[in-house]
Amino acid sequence: MTDLNHVIEIGRLTRDISGYDFGYTTGGTARLNLSIAVNRSEKRGGEWADKASFFDVIVWGKTAENIKLYLYKGKQ
Repeated sequence: MTDLNHVIEIGRLTRDISGYDFGYTTGGTARLNLSIAVNRSEKRGGEWADKASFFDVIVWGKTAENIKLYLYKGKQ
């Protein structure tokens, strides 16, 4: 049995989705490459500092088609 990691990150899209990012496989399944930025706060000394982490994501199927239609740069 293979291991499966499940991660939930809530962030914002870092760029608009272009024709290069979206496409279909030879089997007809939609595929979308996107990048999200996730902010987090970290305490340094006595002060809080915001840091951003960037994640590259691949979305498949109907979810990819819906994201392409409704989301754009900066949307959560």
